Amino acid sequence: MLAVLEDDEVVNTNRTEQVRAHDGGRFLGHVALPDGGSGPGLVVIQEIFGVNGYIKGVCGRLAKLGYVAMAPDLYWRLSPGVAIDEKDSDGLPRAFGYVGQLDFAKAADDATAALEHLRGLPEVASGKAGILGFCLGGGIAYMVAALSDPVTCISYYGSAVPDALGLARQVRCPILFHFGDADRLHPGKKAGGGPGGFRASRGN
Repeated sequence: MLAVLEDDEVVNTNRTEQVRAHDGGRFLGHVALPDGGSGPGLVVIQEIFGVNGYIKGVCGRLAKLGYVAMAPDLYWRLSPGVAIDEKDSDGLPRAFGYVGQLDFAKAADDATAALEHLRGLPEVASGKAGILGFCLGGGIAYMVAALSDPVTCISYYGSAVPDALGLARQVRCPILFHFGDADRLHPGKKAGGGPGGFRASRGN
């Protein structure tokens, strides 16, 4: 199915995958395929707003760069299909309502299941896949890097990272952190978080 992604008006081949959770349930993942039909995989983990137009647009841009990108619905245990427009007047409080109920351990396990599913898709070259995430997703991506074996991890302003530095020694893949110095909501230096805190927690 072809769809025009609102993010930058890029047309990609998209589809929806059903992912089996490790505890037996099933949830959906939005997949964007590159023009060439195959490429390395990237799991894209949502912000607190769910798998909305922005996250689907990120998948589209990554597909344009040659990746097979998949955004799993990590709110499926609360309410499947949450997609909040952050510009809506009630968008932020609704999103905080969902993330406040989220079981982070189960969300990280579901994201790991999504990584495993993505690696098994025929379009994913050599079965190799990494993970990236934004805000909520940045923390979840970091947890997956510690608990599983993605080929790489990119964490954008991961709000959960500072409180999860105990996992740092378990990360075996290359990892890149992005934090904004002027971000008042998610300061990278909070509680020794960010790249410096990660290196210190690993002892290097």
